[in-house]
Amino acid sequence: MGENIDTAQLIALPVNEKLELIELLWDSIERARDAVALPGWHLEEIDQRLKAHEADPAGGAPWPDARDRILKRLER
Repeated sequence: MGENIDTAQLIALPVNEKLELIELLWDSIERARDAVALPGWHLEEIDQRLKAHEADPAGGAPWPDARDRILKRLER
């Protein structure tokens, strides 16, 4: 990190300001996405999931259903 960044001040920010900062940082990463190489295993996983979807397009679940299942698992 740069010398001018006071991490203690960042940690002390209110949540809404932290979220704004995260959004700004994420957007800056997105603009520089070519500078970040994906690990090979990410690409393999994407290929595997795409092939599974192509083999059974109806095999997935709508996002609201999947989200509800995930949240119920977290409540345990």
